[in-house]
Amino acid sequence: MKVPLLDLRPPLEELRDEIIEAVTQVIDSTRYIMGPEID
Repeated sequence: MKVPLLDLRPPLEELRDEIIEAVTQVIDSTRYIMGPEID
C-alpha cells in the first residue's frame, strides 16, 4: 500500500513571510534563549 507523503508547503506558504520575519528578529537580537519572543 502506498502512503502519500505529507506536503507541508501549501499551509506554510501563507505563513512564510511571518515566519521569516520572526526568525530574522531573533537572529538579529542574538537573544536565542529566554528572549522577548518567548512570551
